[in-house]
Amino acid sequence: MVLLIGPLIAVIGILVAVYVLRGKAAEKRSLYSAQRDRLAHKVQEARERTLAPIARAEKEAEKREKEAEKKASRHGHGAPAEAPAAKSAWEYSPTAPAPSAPMEPSSTRAGEPAWTPTSAPPSAPPPPPLPPVPAPTPA
Repeated sequence: MVLLIGPLIAVIGILVAVYVLRGKAAEKRSLYSAQRDRLAHKVQEARERTLAPIARAEKEAEKREKEAEKKASRHGHGAPAEAPAAKSAWEYSPTAPAPSAPMEPSSTRAGEPAWTPTSAPPSAPPPPPLPPVPAPTPA
């Protein structure tokens, strides 16, 4: 009996040690995982700060589109006319020519086409005839 008490105490000691160490491991997170979580949190905050102006601009654009649709429906227009896309600052070039006004079609009479194609260009008048050459005189 005395011989069985020693190994029994050793087994109980090992089980208690495993139980205590397992509890501490679950209670205390490793430094690596804590650092990884902090880094992930910082990255997420940076993304939100960076993407916030883009999201805000998109929301404003959607809001402007909705207002334009409401205004068009109030005035009885069908589909609203598409406005030209606003250019960003980097899309302008200091050497680019100034935009010109669109050309308007010339006024034509009713029923006439604006341009009538021709089959061939007009021909030039024939050259004038050459003067008669005098006959040579015998010498």
